[in-house]
Amino acid sequence: LIKDLFPKTDCSRVSYPEFTAALETVLKQDNYEMVPVQVDKVVQMYETMLTRHSTMIVGPTGGGKSVVINALVKTSTVLGYPARTYTLNPKAVSVIELYGVLNPETRDWYDGLLSNIFRAVNKPLDPGSKERKYILFDGDVDALWIENMNSVMDDNKILTLANGERIRLLAHCQLLFEVGDLQYASPATVSRAGMVYVDPINLGYQPYWTRWVNLNVKADEELRELLNGIFDKYIPSSLTLIHEGSLPGQETGGEGTPPLRTIIPQTPLNMIVQLCQMLQASLDEANLGSMSPEELEAVFIQSVYASLGASLVAEAQTVFDAHVKNLTGFLNVVDSDDRLANYTQIPTAESSWYHYTLDRSKNAWVPWRHLVRSYVHDGDKSFGDILVPTTDSTKLTWILSLMNEFAFRGRVYKIKRPCIVVGDTGTSKTATMMNFLRSLSPDKYLVIAELPPTPAKFHYIFNLRDLSRIIQGLTATEKIIFNTKEMFVRAWRNEFTRTICDRLNTDELVIAELPPTPAKFHYIFNLRDLSRIIQGLTATEKIIFNTKEMFVRAWRNEFTRTICDRLNTDEDLSLMSGHIADSVKRNFPQDVNVVMRDPLLFGDFRNALKETEPRYYEDLLDYSAVGHLFTEILEEYNESAGAKARLDLVLFEDAREHLTRIHRALRLSRGHCMVVGVEGGGKRSLVRLASFAAGYQVFTIQLSRGYNEASFKEDLKSLYNLLGVKNQATVFLFTAAEIVEEERKTSKDIH
Repeated sequence: LIKDLFPKTDCSRVSYPEFTAALETVLKQDNYEMVPVQVDKVVQMYETMLTRHSTMIVGPTGGGKSVVINALVKTSTVLGYPARTYTLNPKAVSVIELYGVLNPETRDWYDGLLSNIFRAVNKPLDPGSKERKYILFDGDVDALWIENMNSVMDDNKILTLANGERIRLLAHCQLLFEVGDLQYASPATVSRAGMVYVDPINLGYQPYWTRWVNLNVKADEELRELLNGIFDKYIPSSLTLIHEGSLPGQETGGEGTPPLRTIIPQTPLNMIVQLCQMLQASLDEANLGSMSPEELEAVFIQSVYASLGASLVAEAQTVFDAHVKNLTGFLNVVDSDDRLANYTQIPTAESSWYHYTLDRSKNAWVPWRHLVRSYVHDGDKSFGDILVPTTDSTKLTWILSLMNEFAFRGRVYKIKRPCIVVGDTGTSKTATMMNFLRSLSPDKYLVIAELPPTPAKFHYIFNLRDLSRIIQGLTATEKIIFNTKEMFVRAWRNEFTRTICDRLNTDELVIAELPPTPAKFHYIFNLRDLSRIIQGLTATEKIIFNTKEMFVRAWRNEFTRTICDRLNTDEDLSLMSGHIADSVKRNFPQDVNVVMRDPLLFGDFRNALKETEPRYYEDLLDYSAVGHLFTEILEEYNESAGAKARLDLVLFEDAREHLTRIHRALRLSRGHCMVVGVEGGGKRSLVRLASFAAGYQVFTIQLSRGYNEASFKEDLKSLYNLLGVKNQATVFLFTAAEIVEEERKTSKDIH
């Protein structure tokens, strides 16, 4: 800046030889690379702190901000000025929890996190002490909390609390801020602090890799060179392809490609960190020196696919796979069950290297499908607890085990690396995660949702839903066909495969032709809907559905209940009815009349009043049969409910249809139902009658003056007591009028 303003002025940089020498010593002790750009940033930080008592180091993740601060603190200690940092994230707590609160009734003062730390570090030092103390704010800067610090950051150096207390920032204490950007900081705040900017592009990913190699391969120089050679062979060009794309002719002489799309944003450094974690989990340090170069390269390739290639979308994975295969220089072989591809061969029986894993006991690449355990059906399990192993779930379980605690060649690795599972709704993320957690030893692990102190012999595992990387395997079609073929009788397997293939095409038409709009925001269809349809089909019994046309009719009913009941216009209903009819005509032309006959009235309430008789899910054929059955159920309900809860209903045809729909939803495992309609349309009455027919009691909340979120949670405790302690089958009937208006938290709790 000075050079630009005064071009003829020679402004040489001030050197700090003693500080620089101590800094180099610290970096070498911590096995960091001596990167000139990073050394300059530490010196800039030091210079800024000589004139400012508040300093911000700003830059995106991966720029080395933490390394700069830690190196500066350790260098200060080496120079005879013992330094200590007190780190807090100001955005992790509320403003009251940060600064403290004054009780308006008792006038008692309760310190906050920052006020407590600030008071403790600003106590006078012992005479002759050269100690330095830094309060490090590691979190975003915004006006919600930083404005209260302005009086500390300016020349006043005073923190004023809500109780009137004023605490002075002493000379031995300084404020440090580690932030990604300043887009929410006011000019008043920015002007009060010194600024140092770090750029991840200047640092790059090479220093992290070099440090990892130096830490994990300490004695064997030849092995370090081999690892670095493999790294240079695969990584630079792969990262360039992912983040910048390729020019025409670069990728196997074909056309250029744009940057590859990832499911979540990732920087090159993110990918290298994940690569190093995969290598650390996969390599056995005890036998590392005895590994052949071919085996080491094979392990490296597998780690590349599980790191750089893990977050790529399906189309990008194809390009990435071709790129890595081209880099290897290996020969392509057509592998089989009897002849597996070895370390220096590219297997081609599967479409991609993503579909293979490394089996080091066989010195070969093995298809993931060979590792999928056979599904054994347990008739006692509810549908929601069934998990059919697939290639996809096997991959995910493998990587979760590897990152958590994986016994490999007799050695237990404890990587303790957090995993983020990313994927579309309904792709079995939660089911696979819960299945993995249930497989862990309860003597060593606690699966929790909150954070009480952990017993010494236990490890914490946090299951954060809706937050691992996508590992591609079977397509959606293959998964559903596989599941269905395992669930249904052997005699119908081939027929059902054709039916379900066509049904999946119908699903694609739903997604393509009925997208969500502002007027139809609930038109969101995914694999979870497919699962619900199959769940409904599992309610059928062979004793009732003993012909092909009856089962196809049951499929039509489940599709209609799951998909069509959510459509809110006649045009959309007609569109989907046409697609269903076309699908039936293509696959079962001789059964069209039976399958497409209306009305669709299915249920298992014929024996609802006969507790000793079995219930069978069946086609009830017409309104007359449904009306007769529900009339009997209504009479029994009124006799048992008493005068106050009596239902006086006229069961016209629409009411009978709605009763069968609600009853079907309630009878399914994890079945929930949202009943939508105008006020006074009989929604609650129909839910009560359907619940009685399904064998459930109804639980409701009673609104009163002053009813709030705390009252709602007390009612939920009563509900849980009914369900968990007394084991009573219960329907929670919750209406829109009962949503407590506290940021609509009750609806979130229900969700």
